[in-house]
Amino acid sequence: MCIWAIKRVIKLYIFAQSAESGPPLGTILGNLGINAVKFCKEFNEITVDLPNYFKLTVVINYYENNSYDIIVNEPCIGYIISLLKFPINLEDDINGLFYIKLDEVIRLALFKWPGMPLNKSLPIAISNVEGAGLVIFDKNFEKFLESEEEIISNDFIVDLDLELEAENDKDSEFFIKDENSIKSN
Repeated sequence: MCIWAIKRVIKLYIFAQSAESGPPLGTILGNLGINAVKFCKEFNEITVDLPNYFKLTVVINYYENNSYDIIVNEPCIGYIISLLKFPINLEDDINGLFYIKLDEVIRLALFKWPGMPLNKSLPIAISNVEGAGLVIFDKNFEKFLESEEEIISNDFIVDLDLELEAENDKDSEFFIKDENSIKSN
């Protein structure tokens, strides 16, 4: 087995399912001798299960034998949280406060840690959301939740866990949002 040395490493940011062979991506790849159409087709196939508004870090290793491989890193949790947050509209018009819906936090936990039980992954997601300075809103109880214990003790999380086990084989789209509410970063 012959191992080729890496000739060049390229790091790009491309939205999922959105690679196109035209400029600027086509120009970058063409200068290396990489077939841009083939690359875009491969990348779009790799990211077909991700929402098209996820900006992904893509690393291309270009080898001495003119072959390449693609490494697509999943979006970091901070980036996903920034897409899911909404401003709090209070009568006092306090600026700078944002909230995230509890069901989105649950979906975030399921997306980032798919093999982990929800009772283990949800506290991690909650601490990341709280670390970002966001408030969690529970639409079932129509209130902002105060603490991690209050969130985890909700009965519907147990019900949700059972529903997810029942629908485990189905593919479902996470993080569905209006195109109007998505901010470009």
